[in-house]
Amino acid sequence: MSIFNKVKDFFEKNPLNPAKKYESVNSLKNELQKRLMTLRTGNFTTMLQEIMIPQQNQTPEQQKAVLIVNSTYKHWASDYKIPAQQDITQDITPQPETTVQQEISYPQKEIDEFIRIADAALAAFEDNTFDEPLVALCLVAAWFLDGLRTETHEFLYALPNTFRRIIGIPLIPSDPLFGFALFRYAAEERSFPPAYYTLGQCYYKGLGTTQNLPKAVEWFELFLQHDNGKPNSRIYAVLGQYYLEHANTPPEKEKAVAYLLQAAELGHPDFFRFYSIAANEGNALAQYILGCINEDGGIVPSDIETAIRLFHQSAEQGYADAQCRLGIIYLTGAHGIEADSQVALQWLRLAFEQGDEPAAYWLGVCYADGEGVQKNTAEALRYLLPSAQGTSGKIGSKESQYLIAQILLNEKNTQEYNPAEAVKWLRQSAQQAYTSAQTRLGICLLEGIGVKPDPQEARQVLRKAAKNNDAVAAYRLGEIYIEGNGVPANRKEAYKWYKQASDLGYVPAQQIVADALINGKSTKKNETEGYQLLVSLALWGDEEALLLLRAAAGTGNAAAQFAMSLYYEHKDSPEEVRVWLDKAVANEFPAAQCRLGLFFRNNGDDDNAASLFAAAAIQGDVDAMILLSLLLEEWGIKEKVRGQERERCDKEAFEWMKQAAAAGSIRANYFLGNFYRDATGTEANRSAATQHFRIAAECGDDDALDRVGTAYLYGCDVPADEAAAFRYYEAAAHQGNLKGMNHLGICYLLGISCVQNSELGWCWIFYALRNAGPMQKVLLRHLAEFNIDIEKLIREHERDLARRPAAEKFGDTLNDVFQNSTPKILRAEPPSPKLL
Repeated sequence: MSIFNKVKDFFEKNPLNPAKKYESVNSLKNELQKRLMTLRTGNFTTMLQEIMIPQQNQTPEQQKAVLIVNSTYKHWASDYKIPAQQDITQDITPQPETTVQQEISYPQKEIDEFIRIADAALAAFEDNTFDEPLVALCLVAAWFLDGLRTETHEFLYALPNTFRRIIGIPLIPSDPLFGFALFRYAAEERSFPPAYYTLGQCYYKGLGTTQNLPKAVEWFELFLQHDNGKPNSRIYAVLGQYYLEHANTPPEKEKAVAYLLQAAELGHPDFFRFYSIAANEGNALAQYILGCINEDGGIVPSDIETAIRLFHQSAEQGYADAQCRLGIIYLTGAHGIEADSQVALQWLRLAFEQGDEPAAYWLGVCYADGEGVQKNTAEALRYLLPSAQGTSGKIGSKESQYLIAQILLNEKNTQEYNPAEAVKWLRQSAQQAYTSAQTRLGICLLEGIGVKPDPQEARQVLRKAAKNNDAVAAYRLGEIYIEGNGVPANRKEAYKWYKQASDLGYVPAQQIVADALINGKSTKKNETEGYQLLVSLALWGDEEALLLLRAAAGTGNAAAQFAMSLYYEHKDSPEEVRVWLDKAVANEFPAAQCRLGLFFRNNGDDDNAASLFAAAAIQGDVDAMILLSLLLEEWGIKEKVRGQERERCDKEAFEWMKQAAAAGSIRANYFLGNFYRDATGTEANRSAATQHFRIAAECGDDDALDRVGTAYLYGCDVPADEAAAFRYYEAAAHQGNLKGMNHLGICYLLGISCVQNSELGWCWIFYALRNAGPMQKVLLRHLAEFNIDIEKLIREHERDLARRPAAEKFGDTLNDVFQNSTPKILRAEPPSPKLL
């Protein structure tokens, strides 16, 4: 099915139908039989013409969507030089009957599926007690109600697998009056709970009937009384706001707050406002959550003063989480708040008295470290043991278990010193995957502290911690392999673990790795990386590293000279940077040539930049090849050179990019795909372009992912595959690619290889608009012509999307992001106390 026909499907909404009354069950049944007969005869042309919407009658929403889809199609076309087709605004106007018949064909399997479900719906009018016909009746009713719009079909989660939603082709015109009547029959006459919600929606939105909020509330509450399917945040939101506006008594006000909190906890997009309303009404839970939101700053700008005020309001009502949070803030002096251990202890004790486990942990920290109280390890253990031991059905706190072990290991001059008992607690904490406990347990097993030495088990435990990026664990594994402790000595394996610890910033490991790289010990010699590691150490204050670096640079070592320029760059000494950079360039060091070339490039001296890039590229520096290629291509685009000179520039640009791609550069493969696509320095070759885009896409290049998505969408040198196109667009969007976001939004709008979901579609498109890429700027101008408040739309959605910034690449599916937009209130893993 073509994209244009899917666009038609998307906009075929709410035609004008003559008012009909379905006053009896028989009239409903007869009407459904009549419409089913029309479907059986295949007379679709008349129905299709009934539901087409002339352009002059389009709503602003439809006009806006047309612009978005048009602009995106044009961009899709430009990606692969797809021949231009007619504007879709012309494609959704009424067509002559013969044209419609030629353009639209209905897959027989979908027609048969619809007829099968309609037949089953007719059985609902018979005297039987089975739910399945009523499910089919509700499915048919939803199609009539509003023409397959997703948001009114939330009851469909109750449908069994024997019925599925037909996506893509509306076989029937919408008739809200008929759809409403069918739902009312299922709800009122047959008491079918899945119909209660949609009937409430009909009264709430005025679909097929007159808007009636009290009636909607009645059906929503009736729906909630039945345990049918998952909770729905929109129901709770409607009920909460209704009772809030009509509350005349304190119980009604409390009911409103309870509904709004339930909606917020279920991820309603307006959760922040709901929490604010509940907090203003004095709800302690809402005050605490709102305090966390203001403290975190991920949804609204961080406001510590407001957060502290809200925590106090909640804590003064006895809410334990708020009391504990205040205690931690005053104990640690977080956010610049003046530390006050006495106030902290006061709040922590109040939370502890209510059984708050984190409060018990922090009280244990206070007594273990002597914070605000005299140091007393026995008292610390008294607070820690209950939460560490756990209760029946609840595992003990891994943090408390670890802290107990640390006390038992470190207090050598007290009666609490008990290494054997400490190892037992470490094992319990380590079994819960607590990384610090795994590392300390591994060290005990290595050194025989409280347990018989066991290098084999130590290695296993340390590996688990190292996989969780614990630098000390990785370093200790390096020692095991360098010394051959329980395993054959293996310098290469040792280097691998030292390198991991080094990458994690562990200074002893960095010293070892720097030496190995500079001198080629246990790894391939790489002076550039080795000396840059010395720069890192020197910036951390390692004077020996700085001396080694200066000594090597003083002997004329180009890698060390380049590293010195980086050191002074971090020290913000531009004169020293240039001195050492010039020395490294004089020694023909490629990285220095690239860096100096970029300096010239940024200051408008393209000739010197090109010379330096070329000098580095000749030596095989891949970055230089790419930079030189792009510079030569830009000269051609700007027409600084003409005729044969321009052609020569393009050819040289192509050859350098081809060489960089052959050397394994992911980004070079993407650029080379563009060269083949645009015939820059070579003949146009869409097959080669797609091949290089796919190479880059498979390595995660976001621009290439978007390009390959378009290739699959239109079958450009790959088999047309809408499912593959959707996956590539989704991957690009999740990496923050603006084009990918826009294309994914269009896929959701049109139902391209996904369940049609306009809300998610606009969500992605607005996120791309907010970042104002080149294509989005044009759309912003067009949308303004329809008086559409883009900023308001963006604000409505960015609370949900901004919590997953582009840097996080939208790790979850957007559906999860949108449905679970309630802030996740987490307590960070407690920091190690001073004694650790």
